[in-house]
Amino acid sequence: MKLLKHFFITIFFLITLSIAFGQNAIVDSNNSISVISDTLLVNSPDSLSNEKNIGDSLISKDAIKSVINYSANDSFPIYMENNIMTLYKNAVITYEEIKVEAGIIKIDWNKNLIYAYGYYDSLEKYKEAPVFTESGKAYKAKKIIYNFKTKKAKIFNLYTEEDQSYIHGEEVKKDENNVLCIKNAKYTTCNLEHPHFYIAATKIKILENKIITGPAYFVIEDIPLPIGVPFGFFPKKQTRSSGIILPSYGESNNRGFYLRGLGYYLGINDYFDLLIKGDIYSRGSWMMDLSSNYSKRYNYRGNFGIKYGHNKYGDPDASDFRLDKDFSIRWTHRQDPKARPNSNFSANVNAGSQNSFRNNSMNANEILQNNLSSNVTYSKTFAGTPFSMNASASHSQNLSNNTVSLTAPNLSLNMKRIFPFRGSGVKKSKWYNDIGLSYNMDFRNNINTVDSILFDEATWREWQNGIKHNIPLSTSFKVLKYFSISPSVNYAGRTYFEKIHKTYYSEHDSAVGDTIITETLNGVYHLHDVSVSGNISTRIYGMYNINKLGLIAIRHLVSPNLSFSYHPDFSNPDWGYYQEVQTDTTVNNFEKYNAFQGAIFGSPSPYKQGNLNFRIQNNFEAKIKTKTDTATKENTKKIKLLDNLDFSGHYNFLADSMKLSDIRFNGRTSLFKNKISIQFSGTIDPYHITKDSFRIDKLAIFNGFQAGRLTRGNISVNARINSPKNKDNSEQIGFNGMPYGNYVDFDIPWNISFNYSLNYSNYRVSNGKVTNAPVINQTLTFSGNLSLTKKWKINFRSGYDLELNKFSFTSFDIYRDLHCWEMSFSWIPFGYRQSYMFKINVKSAILKDLKFDKKKYYYDY
Repeated sequence: MKLLKHFFITIFFLITLSIAFGQNAIVDSNNSISVISDTLLVNSPDSLSNEKNIGDSLISKDAIKSVINYSANDSFPIYMENNIMTLYKNAVITYEEIKVEAGIIKIDWNKNLIYAYGYYDSLEKYKEAPVFTESGKAYKAKKIIYNFKTKKAKIFNLYTEEDQSYIHGEEVKKDENNVLCIKNAKYTTCNLEHPHFYIAATKIKILENKIITGPAYFVIEDIPLPIGVPFGFFPKKQTRSSGIILPSYGESNNRGFYLRGLGYYLGINDYFDLLIKGDIYSRGSWMMDLSSNYSKRYNYRGNFGIKYGHNKYGDPDASDFRLDKDFSIRWTHRQDPKARPNSNFSANVNAGSQNSFRNNSMNANEILQNNLSSNVTYSKTFAGTPFSMNASASHSQNLSNNTVSLTAPNLSLNMKRIFPFRGSGVKKSKWYNDIGLSYNMDFRNNINTVDSILFDEATWREWQNGIKHNIPLSTSFKVLKYFSISPSVNYAGRTYFEKIHKTYYSEHDSAVGDTIITETLNGVYHLHDVSVSGNISTRIYGMYNINKLGLIAIRHLVSPNLSFSYHPDFSNPDWGYYQEVQTDTTVNNFEKYNAFQGAIFGSPSPYKQGNLNFRIQNNFEAKIKTKTDTATKENTKKIKLLDNLDFSGHYNFLADSMKLSDIRFNGRTSLFKNKISIQFSGTIDPYHITKDSFRIDKLAIFNGFQAGRLTRGNISVNARINSPKNKDNSEQIGFNGMPYGNYVDFDIPWNISFNYSLNYSNYRVSNGKVTNAPVINQTLTFSGNLSLTKKWKINFRSGYDLELNKFSFTSFDIYRDLHCWEMSFSWIPFGYRQSYMFKINVKSAILKDLKFDKKKYYYDY
């Protein structure tokens, strides 16, 4: 009986709930409501044409057919008398693509409306303000009214993001097409609820691809400015677009009034774009700049730019008038390694005329560069073979002396080292199994000239070219366990297509008199060169135990290397590489000359050489005592004293005299955990100098045990000093018991780096006599940055010319982060590049033209 009684009570409750709502409402266990309008119950039978049969139910076309899901942390009472349900605390409702979140949500089933709003807490703070989301687009507001039948909404105190910009509105109407009509709106790129600046408009309309405003004016820190427009248009395109680039304007002292940076951007397609910019001056100067970026995913990416300037300086009728025609080319190209695993194409081109960067660039690094270089390379590896090829074109240019070196093309074919005496299945047991053979062929076409005549027809007839073959045959093996021996034989072949020939003409043979005529002979000429060498190396460790003053021991690592090389004499005229020519009417006076002098790969040496080459590398480390945090237990650690100390030279057994070469040395070390690095190098002449300044064939070490004379030396010191990092995050108490966290933080991040270099050269030797001519060059450069706060940053760079006793290129940069704005100041206080630029601008690229700048470039002085 109890079970039957509960069953009837449940049926009665559901019927009462249905009648109270005026609808058929089914509440499931997942907090969802399926709502079916009962319009059909009151409509006439004629309305059946508007009905659809879904299962066993007849539903109007105006019915709500989707499930409404809801949830809340507190409660959701249902008021049957007016068909209203209210959700409290973290309330969420989802319906199709709609999601509403708020502190309080009311659903009016009679009017198909959702009301969402927050609430005030005990501190009068507005909590859980509603958020309306449709198709992934979120709208924050103070109150939202939404009709889930018509999909229209009314939003009060709107805050939403639109393509990196933010819109605030007092009252908003949204239609079923997601078009927003906003009253008393603010448009800004500041993401704060109370923005630092905005464009105020009485009304704004937001469509799918654009934002349109009525009369608008500019406001900074709630202060309206007398800057307004009758209407505004802001595109919202998510795809590429094209448009005009606005210029900067001003006056240059030597070029007149100007417009700089005027141009047009073309977003051509998904793979590349095009930017065209130009400068124009009232006194006739102009400059054009064309650049493009291109990319194809998983294939390649790069950029290209060409700049041409026509710069006039001074009065055309004055003697100091100058006209500079400058150009520069930039191109970088990178291929994705996965696109073609066995081949690769890359390019890095940076070329231009001497004054191209000096006259047209604002970048300090470009202005100070003294050398330009380019390289375009294609390489291919032949899979399954030891062969590979490389084709390239390169260029190098010195902007100080205008010299240019151009190589195009440069072709090479390489064969990796193979072991012809290792048969398949043969174990590595015999010494000849390690004999390896490799091959390299190099074809080069090169010209060296100056940039002013590079494109002259006569210059292009002076190309040098040739082919070089290298075939090294080598092996290596161990002797007495600790010594590595590596003998090798190397063949070098050269092929040239011209050589020089000298002919002596006496005064009886020629109208030009007693002279030597040099002519160039064309043809194919092969040169052969062979050398033999052997190398032996090992390592020796030494340990010096000390145990005094905290020093435990010093370890010394010595890596000696001895090698012998032999090269035959190819100066015999029978080889054809070196010829003789008569110098005067005396029959016995002849002069030997190199028929291939200046050839691109050189020529075989005319001297027989049997050199014993030596090299001794040294490394010094120390083991010292340290104390742990317990202050009682001792620990040890290794420190480097000298990373490297290297001595090298050679002794020529076959030379007539002065058989020992100069002794070269170099070394490096670091201090204070690699913050300071020191490098040094030099050359020592080992021979004795007599009192009358003649260099004789006698070693200085046998004359008073002198090491020799330092002929060249260099020392450079590089240092980088940083502010220490504060690792202690614990709360500490300062004066008057106040925590340090309440004081201003003066632990300012900073770093300074400097480089000092000293070069020394001593004397010159002419006909065996030494002339003392000591020359010392010193340079000092330094740079650094300082962060006064997280928002302030100062950078500087400078140097000091110790010869001229004045500062070199100096610049200061100050940056201030202003949240949605930024301020920068760049200053070069003196010198040829003296200039300054102050700029304050909006960070966002959408309003990048909203800025104020004041500048004066170096050519404006």
